[in-house]
Amino acid sequence: MELNGKSVLVTGADGFIGSHLCESLIQEGAKVTALAQYNSFNSWGWLDENPELHKQLTVVTGDIRDGEFCRNLTE
Repeated sequence: MELNGKSVLVTGADGFIGSHLCESLIQEGAKVTALAQYNSFNSWGWLDENPELHKQLTVVTGDIRDGEFCRNLTE
């Protein structure tokens, strides 16, 4: 599958698997929006481990259980 230039939303991007998926998608040329669950510490979980990655993706904090938020995010 050709991912160069495609827009991809990764939910759970703050976790171990999600953060590594973001890295792989960026290496394939995708434009990645990473959804990290909001927390009061403003932590992006595993995404915090790779500051260089922050320059190449858009991180959004929120909750996948919020339907309105997800609709707005995917428009």
